[in-house]
Amino acid sequence: MDLITGGLYQGQEEYIKENYESCLDLLESVRGLLSEGKNEDEIIECVLDKNKDAVLAIEIGAGLIPVDSFERNLREVYGRCSCEVAKKADRVIKFTCGIKTYIK
Repeated sequence: MDLITGGLYQGQEEYIKENYESCLDLLESVRGLLSEGKNEDEIIECVLDKNKDAVLAIEIGAGLIPVDSFERNLREVYGRCSCEVAKKADRVIKFTCGIKTYIK
């Protein structure tokens, strides 16, 4: 599994469409599982069990802190989940201005 990351609209989506058959959107997965009442460990387990070719993790932690408690919790759980996925990934690729950089 490869983890593809970077800010919004930095080229990840095009790269994924050209190079992978399937991709898990990590933010939407974490949001959905949190909404279902899953805890952080369950979320990480569910995400890693999906066993997709690629995982898309858009960077969200560098902006304003959300006022809504669910959104604050989402940001924290998403960040920790991204770290766990990165540990398990074969490759971690970060996109900035359309340029990919191999982190791992």
